[in-house]
Amino acid sequence: MRHVSRAWFVAIGTSGRIPNMLRALPSLSILLIALSIGCGPATTGSVPVVDVPGMSQPPTTIEAAPSAEATPAPPKKPSVLTWETSETAARARAKTRKMPLVVFLYAEWAAPAVRMDRTTWSDPRVLERVQSFVPLRLDVTNADANAQAEADRFDLSMMPSIVILDFGGRELARIDGFAGPDEVLAAMAGVDTTSD
Repeated sequence: MRHVSRAWFVAIGTSGRIPNMLRALPSLSILLIALSIGCGPATTGSVPVVDVPGMSQPPTTIEAAPSAEATPAPPKKPSVLTWETSETAARARAKTRKMPLVVFLYAEWAAPAVRMDRTTWSDPRVLERVQSFVPLRLDVTNADANAQAEADRFDLSMMPSIVILDFGGRELARIDGFAGPDEVLAAMAGVDTTSD
């Protein structure tokens, strides 16, 4: 058998010598097995300890500390605004939940709308406050009949525009043009978001 393995090493250019790296393979295998056994799932109670030959003292058992009373994690703050894109669905949700709507009318070609996406609608304060509203995003980029009907319905005079409606569809506030986080928060602050 030694002749076969030696021939294999000669074939790969080692001149019949076993490379030092390959001599260490058995030790490396044992180390990997020991690590995989020791890195299993966390357990409660005692943690297994491996007895290493040649140690002068016997291994001690480590007890896991009792966990403190579980405290609930604070509610996770939203990091992305999920927009409703169907006006019918948004109005139905607002009516069912008795929540006001915040309608963002935008066009892809409008630089202020793109800027609002990057700044206003990603601001953590706005993201938290808008949770009390049904956010509706209406794209009027295309010059088609649907976009024109949406623009007419919301009396769009400037791009972008934000219209805040109560759950019945009555306009409560409007911001035309670019609005930073503070302006949007001020407009939302004037809206009662408590359900009747």
